[in-house]
Amino acid sequence: MRGVYKLPGFCGDSNCDVIAVSPEPLNREVLSVIEHLAGLYQFKPYDGNSERSEVTKTLHNFIKMQVSGCLEAASPAKAVYELAKAYGLAVQEEAQLDRQYIGKIIYKIDGIDRPVVKEIYYCNNCINFHIDDQFIEKCRSWRFAK
Repeated sequence: MRGVYKLPGFCGDSNCDVIAVSPEPLNREVLSVIEHLAGLYQFKPYDGNSERSEVTKTLHNFIKMQVSGCLEAASPAKAVYELAKAYGLAVQEEAQLDRQYIGKIIYKIDGIDRPVVKEIYYCNNCINFHIDDQFIEKCRSWRFAK
């Protein structure tokens, strides 16, 4: 499945496997690092839930770092949207944008209980201050509706 990766979990059999999801396919080098990090689930001194939770957070943040850019941070909500589109699920789109195309777009995905929201706003995350480049871009963030 595109963007979905099965990793060995903490108990050594398939009942404990971990599923990692990315909004974009990951290259072989990144997958190698993720597989190495997932090995921490079976690291013997990690015997409690807090250690497993830390490994999960590390994996999540590493994937997020790999597929995010300065104008858009990756998130599980974006991954769900991208996978739904890639696999042909019905997606209804409701745009709530102003004249400058700032605001949000709500995506209702067939079979998913909570809509996905893409927010569009002005930001300056990509300004290169070394060359005195003074401009503002449109950034995007993704989340699940409450």
